[in-house]
Amino acid sequence: MELASSKFEKKVRNKSVIGALNVIILSSLKDGPRSGYDLICIIHDRFNALISPGTIYPILANLEKEGLVKRENDITGRKKLYKLTKEGELTLRSVLVEYRGFVSQIKLMCNSAH
Repeated sequence: MELASSKFEKKVRNKSVIGALNVIILSSLKDGPRSGYDLICIIHDRFNALISPGTIYPILANLEKEGLVKRENDITGRKKLYKLTKEGELTLRSVLVEYRGFVSQIKLMCNSAH
């Protein structure tokens, strides 16, 4: 039986990952084009969180609509790949500055709670 604190920690982690999916996805595309499935695997490997296709693909569609990613087919034409656009790169840099400040404030709050 899983401890209550472990269940709570898992919930917090999953909600944190879901809340940061835009940043996680954009960051994951820095190194090159990836499929939605690739992104699901990366998120699972790095954060031990399982994100469904029903969650990832609407976010990718929204990022594409915003001009932050571009969808293209792989060389076989069977797989859709998502690539970070120049605007996506600039937005990611800006968002990471904000995100780091946010995380820094949480750390300060945690340190002052002791």
